[in-house]
Amino acid sequence: METNLFINYLTLTDRYKTINNWTDDTQQIIEAHGTFLKTLGEEGVLIFAGRTLLQPNHKNLFGIAVIKASSLDAAKQIFGKDPAIKAHIQQSLVLPFSMGIHYFDNLKE
Repeated sequence: METNLFINYLTLTDRYKTINNWTDDTQQIIEAHGTFLKTLGEEGVLIFAGRTLLQPNHKNLFGIAVIKASSLDAAKQIFGKDPAIKAHIQQSLVLPFSMGIHYFDNLKE
């Protein structure tokens, strides 16, 4: 059986590319975003997630999350529940994804 994978390419909306626009509420929503992704992992939906380690105003700042879902529409619905997306802190592009080569065991020390 083939696993349907989908990648979510996340970027900050223009407002949040300026660090002065970040508030305590913004930070709490970003923390909720992390909790949301962690929960997807615990539910067996999330494969992996991460981000570039750059400042909010850097043109190459982005995050990705890869999930299993039954369809592109289902993946969009799942990612649409992300608190950072709902609050318009991040914008999302969800696309079908194929994991061709992986060496996850290389992450072990």
